[in-house]
Amino acid sequence: MPDTSPRAARRPVQVLLGGPIKAGFGHGTGFDARLRLSIDHLLTGLRASGVVIQSAHEAEGFSRLPEGAAHAAVVQRDHRWLTDCDAYVCLLPLRDGTIYPSIGTGVELGWATARGIPVIALVEVAHLTVYSPFLRGLGSMFDVTLTDLDEAVADPAGLADAIAAAVGTPVRTRSTG
Repeated sequence: MPDTSPRAARRPVQVLLGGPIKAGFGHGTGFDARLRLSIDHLLTGLRASGVVIQSAHEAEGFSRLPEGAAHAAVVQRDHRWLTDCDAYVCLLPLRDGTIYPSIGTGVELGWATARGIPVIALVEVAHLTVYSPFLRGLGSMFDVTLTDLDEAVADPAGLADAIAAAVGTPVRTRSTG
């Protein structure tokens, strides 16, 4: 049951936005431009709707972690973000008809479902049969909703409404004045 205390009502919705990072670099090139544009658009649009977002993509500047980086610190950071969030939103895009491989996204998805955190997985609904039966069936046991990635990118405010519905609290729109 959602916390309906006055303090909770004033706190903005917190989201961890996940998705492929390492696979986004493809064959040694820079980060996939289409995927980055989608992530940037979601970050901007959700924040404009009053959602507080954590994103490893953004924190790492859409860059590869350097050799010798404190990988344990990245895992601890992402776990802390997940533990503190109200919802986990993950991008699960396709590239050449196949889902981007992302062990990190899979781990975060597992952490979220184990903790009972609502998950909105952004997938390419028109190609839903490409996704594993396991992913497609998660909603039968856990609070996991599959939402169209392109629709979410085109309408981040609508995604913010879906997040708010999933966590049972309204998203407060930031004032512009």
